[in-house]
Amino acid sequence: MMKLLLSSYLFLSQISAIFAIDWPINETPCAANEVELIVNVVTDLYPQDTSFTLIPNESCMGDSHSVKPGDLVGCPDGGVCIATYCVTPDAYTFTIYDEWSDGFCDDGSYYTVTYDGNVVASGNGDFGYSKSTTFGTCDPQATPAPQSPTTSTPTKSPSLSPSLSCSLTPNGQSCTNDEDCCSNQCSSGKLSKRTCLPNVDVSTPSPTVLQSTDSPTTSPTVGENNTPEPTRGSTVCKGNKEACVAFTDCCSLKCNGGFCKGS
Repeated sequence: MMKLLLSSYLFLSQISAIFAIDWPINETPCAANEVELIVNVVTDLYPQDTSFTLIPNESCMGDSHSVKPGDLVGCPDGGVCIATYCVTPDAYTFTIYDEWSDGFCDDGSYYTVTYDGNVVASGNGDFGYSKSTTFGTCDPQATPAPQSPTTSTPTKSPSLSPSLSCSLTPNGQSCTNDEDCCSNQCSSGKLSKRTCLPNVDVSTPSPTVLQSTDSPTTSPTVGENNTPEPTRGSTVCKGNKEACVAFTDCCSLKCNGGFCKGS
């Protein structure tokens, strides 16, 4: 029974070798917006069991690549399989598989993944059925929504009377309101007789400071009985018991019976 299984396995290996791809795979040189990704697999005695996939992460826009079981048969230099791809910079998951779920059974077998000059995944020995490694960055550039052109609202100028326009020198011009007279004032009264008044400065004048002036002291006029005679304006006042005509002749005294008398 074991012999039958081994014979069948060797037969399938030969069939896989007929349809195997040519190695190495090389897509270089890469475009300016691409980076180089290199998968290097050194197979064991059963290369038909090994396969791998390169898939961009969800929501990313990268490139997908895969090698099916049997495609690694016939690699040169004792099973050195090198695939060089040109991919869009993005986030990827690399997964290596083994159909018999025992990984590499030879000590000299291994794999490496180099992305943009950096080794991002590697392994050897028994990795079971599969082993996955995620690397790179997914940063999709969102397309900005088209924006409507910005329209500025024109500034509304003051409304004027339909038949009138504001003048820089509107004095005497007929008007209906102050706007017709620019910065001047429209007179009051009947509408048909209103005119623009001159622009009068109505600012509050500065108060005038009056300076007091001391009048020179004069000696009072001495009258009869040594009574001082005060003066009223430019008129010399009469003294006590002096003849008077009116009370103004006696200043602070009274004119009584034709003579100034004290109170």
